[in-house]
This record gives sequence, C-alpha cells and structure tokens, in this order.
Amino acid sequence: MKRALVLMLGAGAVAVVRYVGVALHAEGSPVHGWLWDAVNGASGAGMAVLEAVGIWHAWEAWSTAGAGRNRNMLMALIVAMFASLVTMTTPYVFSASQQSQTAATLVQLAPTALWLWSLAVAAAPLLVMASAGMADTLLKTAQQSQGEAKEPQWVSQAVEGAMNALRPEFAQLADATTQLQTQHEDMAGWVESVESRLVAQLAATTAQPQPAQLPQPRATAQPAKIDKTKLVAKLEQGMSATDLAQLFGVSESAIRKTPEWKARGVR
Repeated sequence: MKRALVLMLGAGAVAVVRYVGVALHAEGSPVHGWLWDAVNGASGAGMAVLEAVGIWHAWEAWSTAGAGRNRNMLMALIVAMFASLVTMTTPYVFSASQQSQTAATLVQLAPTALWLWSLAVAAAPLLVMASAGMADTLLKTAQQSQGEAKEPQWVSQAVEGAMNALRPEFAQLADATTQLQTQHEDMAGWVESVESRLVAQLAATTAQPQPAQLPQPRATAQPAKIDKTKLVAKLEQGMSATDLAQLFGVSESAIRKTPEWKARGVR
C-alpha cells in the first residue's frame, strides 16, 4: 500500500508540470526560461525512476496474483508502460544523434508522429498510477488468499500437535482397556464353566431316585453281661466294687446286686 501510494504521488508530481504548462498555454502565456527548463528536466528524471519502480511493482504483483481479468489487465498496463517509454525516448535518441530537435524530427517523419509522441508523454504518469493501483489490489487479494489458506493449515497443525502430545496417554488407556477386557472375558468363561458344572450336577442329582427314609427305632441300652467266673476270681483278689464296675463296664450298683458280691458279704 505504501509503495503504491508513493508511486501515485510521484506520478502526480510529474504530471503537475505538464498541467501547469497546459493551463498557461491555454491562456496564451507560454512558459520559457532556465527555471522552467530545470523543472522539466527534474520531472523527466523523476518520471524515469517512477517508470522503473512502477514496472517492477506491477510485475511483482502480476507474478503472485491468480489467473483472472485483473491479472490480464495489469499485464496490459505493463505493456503500455513499456510502449510509452519506448515511444518517448526513441525520437529523442534519434534526434540527439542527428543534432536536431525532437519536434522537427517527428514532423519530418509524419504529420501525426508529433501527436503520438505527445500522447505517450502525457499518458506515462497516468499509466504508472493505474498500474500501481491495480498491482496493490492484486497483492491484497493474494495476501488474503494466502491467509485464508494458512488458517486451516494452522488449525490442522495445532490439532495434530495436540494429538501427538496426547498419544502416550491414549496408548496407556488403550492398554488398560485391553487388559480389562481380557480379564472380563476370562471371568466370564470361568463363571460359565462353573455354571455348566452346577447345572450338570443338579440334573444328575434330580435324575436319580432317592430311597424313602423310614423312621429308625431308637436303640435301647442293653445291660452289659458280667462274666460270673471272672467276677468270682476278681472278688477273691479283693477288688472293690468301683474297680469291678470299671472292669466290666457297668455301674457299681450292678456289681453290688450280683449274687457273687452278696455271697462275699462285702459292702
């Protein structure tokens, strides 16, 4: 933007000299003298610089712009600047080599040559202004397009960076999930096997008939039998009723009730 503004202001400054001369000649007051010649010479030098910078600026914009009508129009302006520069300088170079004035050379060449040369001199600043404005427009469009293209790329790069940073955590989570799933499958298989065994045992138990349970008579205690011969022998040895009861597994009263104990007369 600043480059285009400088080019436009410079071209306007060069054109000021032409417009001043046009206004004075229109009023019948042509300007002559060394000061006017110096101003015209300075404007010519400035125009040469503007032509060079303008063509470079326009060419840079044209090379970065996308295909379209504005790009083609800018190329036409670049060609017009080259043509105006050649049209302005060629008659001067020829006249200087012949040591004559440019106007006389052009009139001698063709009646309309002087008009064409004057048109090129007057249009040169305008061509620089137009090409600078068009180039600035194309550069802005290209920058906006690049910015819009870089924004999704920046977003994708940010997302990719975040995914790369979280990838170890995702890997750990995936491993833990796999382990839990494996443990769950093992537990489910164990439960299924236990269930199948229980069902099989229950089915086998249900299929076998169970015998009827009859009430069993309560066993009654049978009195222990005392060996009479052994009892007599032990009595002769002088064993007490308590020892005899332990020996025969009966109560002491049972020993005392026996005839053998009573025959001894022992209490």
